[in-house]
This record gives sequence, structure tokens and C-alpha cells, in this order.
Amino acid sequence: YLDNVLSSTFTPGSIFKIVTAAAAIENIPDIYERTWYCEGIENIGGHEVHCYNETAHGEINIQEAMQHSCNIVFAKLAVELGSDKMNAMAEKMGINMSFEIDDVMTAKGHYNAPKNDENTLAWTGVGQGVGEYEDKVNPMQMAIICGAVANQGTAVNPSYIKSGTDCPRQNRHRRSRQQQTAQRVVCRLRHRRRLSARLCVRGAGFRYGRRIRDTGH
Repeated sequence: YLDNVLSSTFTPGSIFKIVTAAAAIENIPDIYERTWYCEGIENIGGHEVHCYNETAHGEINIQEAMQHSCNIVFAKLAVELGSDKMNAMAEKMGINMSFEIDDVMTAKGHYNAPKNDENTLAWTGVGQGVGEYEDKVNPMQMAIICGAVANQGTAVNPSYIKSGTDCPRQNRHRRSRQQQTAQRVVCRLRHRRRLSARLCVRGAGFRYGRRIRDTGH
């Protein structure tokens, strides 16, 4: 029996933009003042990068780019940041690590941004790298990371519920203590019914309720 949630990896797609956004927040001082123009498709590194259905988003800032999941903006950010900063943020956020869930280790994700291929680097920034640079994440791994984002930097490891009387452990979460990554990006995600949510990204180094183990290469 293979539990895909714990034991498999998949191409993340746009949820990987959380990592790219965190890297941009930490490394681009004027990230909140910048705007980009998205025509839905653009040549980056000699080949095309396009948004879903080549939808043009026009002039947008970082918050709107996250709201619309704009591939053009996040592809450009990945190229501007470069492979070293993108790889460093992926490491800090636990992409290349395995997580321990009640003594069961999750499959380890994979992110390795190329140094000499701008187009592939651009696609890795939106979670769609290819070949040896293909982005891979484990579903449980990303659930923990996205939960930390939604919880303003505090990550919580889930526990198995083995019976109806089981109670979740109370020591399963800790807030990140790395002072150098205290910056936040706040994105208002507006929906059709005028609902909004605040997306707070703490750029990395999350400490989890249980120790994260690197399972090697």
C-alpha cells in the first residue's frame, strides 16, 4: 500500500510561488513598490513563458501577481533573484527535506534551480521546472509549509488520529526564531463575494514541532 500523501512527490505548480515570493521579499528591498506588465506571454531566456490560457493581467504589483497567480511576474522574479537565492529559500522552507509525521518520514521534495538557463530558472520559479531541474514536492510537506504561511510563520506537524478518543498533542508547533527572516508580505486575496484573506509569508527557516531530518541526496 502506497500512501501518496506521505510517500510520493508531485510537480507543485503555482503553490511553489510562495517560495519565490518569500525569496523576493527577503532580497528585493522595493518589492512592494514595484509593478510589472503582463501580456500573458513573454520571451524569457530565449523561450516563451506564459500565464494560464495566456491570460494578460496588465500592470500589476506583487500582491496582485499573487492574487492572479501570474506566471510572468514570478518567472521574472526567479530570474532576477538567480539560482543561488532561489535554492537557498527552497532549502530554508524545507522543500528538499523530509518531514516526520508520528515517526513516519515523508518523501523528500526536490528543487534545484539552474545557473545557466534563464528559461528553465523562470519556470522553476512558478513550480514547473523540467528535466533534472523539475520541481517536486510531497503533499504533506506542502500542507505543513502552506499552513505555516497561513499561520503567520508558525508551522504545525499533524498527528495520526488512531481512535475517537485520541487528542492532538499540544507541543506540535513552534514559531520560527530566526530573526533575519522576520519580514512579511501581506497579500489580500479578493474573491467574487468580496471576501479577503491576509497571506503572511515569513521568509523561511521554519522550525517544526518535530525535528526535520534531511534524508540525504
